[in-house]
Amino acid sequence: MYNILKMKKEHLIILGVVLIFAVAVILIFSSGKKNDLDFCRYVFKGLIQGDQAMQKYIDWENFKGLDIDVGKTYLEYPELERAKYRKTFINSFAFGFKEVGGRYAGFSSWRIHKQTASGVVVAADYLGKTLLFAISIPADGKRKISAIQWEGLGG
Repeated sequence: MYNILKMKKEHLIILGVVLIFAVAVILIFSSGKKNDLDFCRYVFKGLIQGDQAMQKYIDWENFKGLDIDVGKTYLEYPELERAKYRKTFINSFAFGFKEVGGRYAGFSSWRIHKQTASGVVVAADYLGKTLLFAISIPADGKRKISAIQWEGLGG
């Protein structure tokens, strides 16, 4: 009888460990998706407000914005000029967004569009179109936006 109770206790412990592991995996993967969505919302809102702190969240060397290879232009500047380029880009992005009457509140249905080994693509709908945000993980290991494209335009 003691062996059966002992065996049941061991099975319960194993079952408990498996359940804890399963819950942890679910929480990690679901919070990762939420974090990717929140990250995109945060950076996009900062960009349209002209917040210069968003510079650190852009993968400047590879960035593509609205069908323009920003990274290629960025790399053509000498190192000392790149800070000015980043600042000007963010100011222009915010100005352009306001000029066309863009409203952050108009973006809806934020979701994970695609997930690959190299990153995640987040989508948001706006006036019948879908804007895609590519998130990459460069060598420094920190999430960065590598592209913002309307779906169907190189997104």
